[in-house]
Amino acid sequence: MPITDQDVKKALRLYPDIDAVYITSPNYEGLCANYEQIKSACEDRLLIVDEAHGAHFYFNKKMPPGAITSGVDVVTNSVHKSLGGLNGTALIHVGKQSRIPA
Repeated sequence: MPITDQDVKKALRLYPDIDAVYITSPNYEGLCANYEQIKSACEDRLLIVDEAHGAHFYFNKKMPPGAITSGVDVVTNSVHKSLGGLNGTALIHVGKQSRIPA
């Protein structure tokens, strides 16, 4: 089961000093979180998504929406896991609205 906005809200209630939320989505089974709902639950905190198994989402409209197009602050992709990277290839994307300087 993927992480939900309710999971994030609960964690932020328990640990209000959290400055950033880091999630992995899709998970190893391919289940995806709702990035927009989780971003909303984060309020003013950064949202960083490990989208290692979701690099291919951006190339077909039938796929779930990608994290970076859903407004998260930072996304990491592992090209070698779901695209044509011939060796270990990772990418870091900084969102247009992110408070993290690119």
